[in-house]
Amino acid sequence: MISLSDVVFRWRKTETPVIDIPRLDIGAGERVFIQGPSGGGKTTFLNLLGGVAVPEKGTISILDTEISGLKNSARDAFRRARRSAATASHAPFPFCASAATHTRHCSSAR
Repeated sequence: MISLSDVVFRWRKTETPVIDIPRLDIGAGERVFIQGPSGGGKTTFLNLLGGVAVPEKGTISILDTEISGLKNSARDAFRRARRSAATASHAPFPFCASAATHTRHCSSAR
């Protein structure tokens, strides 16, 4: 389960929030499609879910653990223990037909 409550994120305090989510619950087995324009906050949203970014306000809970309140080292440990998700830029391979193709290219680049 993923739960967000009153989550706000902005890159600079003087800017309009990139993310402003009053409430979002994603249950086990649910699928979510994230769509939006370039610069619309899709990657930032995934970084928040992965604990890479921390919200300015609000809570993010993953599997009953409130990751938004964890210190950096605890968030790192949570990610390592779950190995649940990763984000990848599509830019290096814009014409790949599938995620599998993209993954193959990324794996061979290591």
